[in-house]
Amino acid sequence: MADDARETMKVLFYILVAVFFCLIVLSGAVFADAVDASWAGMTMDELVDGSDAIIVGEVVDVMPDPASLTEGTGRDIGVVRVTEVISGGNIDAEVMVLFPSEKAKVRASVDITYKVGNKGVWFLRKKTGSDKGKAATLYLADHPQRLMGLEHIETVRRLIKARRLDK
Repeated sequence: MADDARETMKVLFYILVAVFFCLIVLSGAVFADAVDASWAGMTMDELVDGSDAIIVGEVVDVMPDPASLTEGTGRDIGVVRVTEVISGGNIDAEVMVLFPSEKAKVRASVDITYKVGNKGVWFLRKKTGSDKGKAATLYLADHPQRLMGLEHIETVRRLIKARRLDK
């Protein structure tokens, strides 16, 4: 009798472990989008201070970065048509934004990619060394807040204007 009870407890234990394992697997599938990447938020002052150019524009084309084809890094270049330069001096009518390719063999959950049609206020950083001997300066928009919706444009304009008045 004791052996039967012990055997029953063993079977129940294995069933419980199997159910627990299934719950873990299912919860990972259900919440996969919610646990992607984690970013520290940036204030508007931090975005402005950390940007070499602030523009309003829209991605009109995405192409593979020629350098990444030889390096195997899997990056794309987004062509952003500039409709307004808020800050940053002489900016061309189109700027090139470098970002990880969606087609890259290896991706991280923190990779930010852009598609044709993405538009808004861009807080861009120059890629170090990108304007040395190249036809165009490459920029980075490597934080989720570096592209904000057009509803933020007036806030950005006021902040930039206030900073100019303070000088």
